[in-house]
Amino acid sequence: MHIARAGQYAIRALLDLAATGGGTVTGIAERTGVPAPFLQQLVSPLKRAGLVTAKRGPGGGIVLT
Repeated sequence: MHIARAGQYAIRALLDLAATGGGTVTGIAERTGVPAPFLQQLVSPLKRAGLVTAKRGPGGGIVLT
């Protein structure tokens, strides 16, 4: 089975969120090796799918739903 790169990156990000409890796009990108701009683009589809919740501003970040 072939999983597209976007899917691989999304899975890495979700696994990181599960292991760490949440984080910022920059932090997730550093830990997983996913490019931060690409990860930022993945957040919206993950939010629409109901897999993550994102909060902007100071103290914000991404967490699993």
